[in-house]
Amino acid sequence: MKTQKRHGEPSPNRGKTRRGRPSRAEQQRILMEQGSVLARHFSSDPLRSPIDPQFVPYYEQVLQGNSRAILQYCDEHWRQGNIVSSFYELLGRLVTVRFHAVADVILSDVERRRVMRWPSKTETFDYWYEKLKPLCGRARRFLRAARKVGTSTVREELWRQYVFQPLPDVRFAYLGGQPNEESLQAEEKDRQQAAYRQTIEDLLAWRESHSMESVRSRLRDLGLQGPELEKQTTSSFHLEQVNAFSPVPLVTREIFFDLARTQGSLGRHGFAFSSALVARRYACLIVGISQSTSSHPAQGGGK
Repeated sequence: MKTQKRHGEPSPNRGKTRRGRPSRAEQQRILMEQGSVLARHFSSDPLRSPIDPQFVPYYEQVLQGNSRAILQYCDEHWRQGNIVSSFYELLGRLVTVRFHAVADVILSDVERRRVMRWPSKTETFDYWYEKLKPLCGRARRFLRAARKVGTSTVREELWRQYVFQPLPDVRFAYLGGQPNEESLQAEEKDRQQAAYRQTIEDLLAWRESHSMESVRSRLRDLGLQGPELEKQTTSSFHLEQVNAFSPVPLVTREIFFDLARTQGSLGRHGFAFSSALVARRYACLIVGISQSTSSHPAQGGGK
């Protein structure tokens, strides 16, 4: 028999909004009490340096346990259309730990702002696909050229040759007209080549310490368990790898090995996967969606 709620009787949903969203008071409590969760996360795995100067004071507050500083930054700067990349990187990192209530509250608040509309998974996939596709195409061209000249087909050797390719031969306009221009041009090329090689050495050293297991361990320490732990481990691992190698610009070792796979004995039948298909696969891994649900059709081997 249906009972009628008495006048003045507290509603069972009081303190909650529709769809289970925490009340404003509950959100504020979470932000105040769980700031230390984000402080530990970003202290152990900081944002990339250099951090945009505009964002530094807010980030320092986050490291001290004040998670509300993230929303304060958003409030103070979005109307100016002046949101820096360090802030977006921080938001991206919060996605990987959204299982924490404090990260979910912050991201939900940002998502509700019309000018800061959070991209859909399809839009996020499109971003990573468009970022990876030219990098994969460039790596595939390297592999084709290596095969033409009879370079070793051992993938590990090809990988090292790929990452240590010399910089393109260019002339530096600011040295033009100098009495000893040719020697100055040569010296500057050598200097930049040495700096580039050191950058690659540092990247490879970082990669040795950045394994799937190290990412899994970090996320497990943050409280993630079960299937979600594995999903987030895969996503975070490839996201961080791509972010590290793409500015150079290079693909990661995992992507390169997939691009280097061949069909048939010694690759007589060409490459197993097209560069577009490989880009699509890793964009899906980063976003955490299956290839069947991505917006780009599958492509076979070839380019």
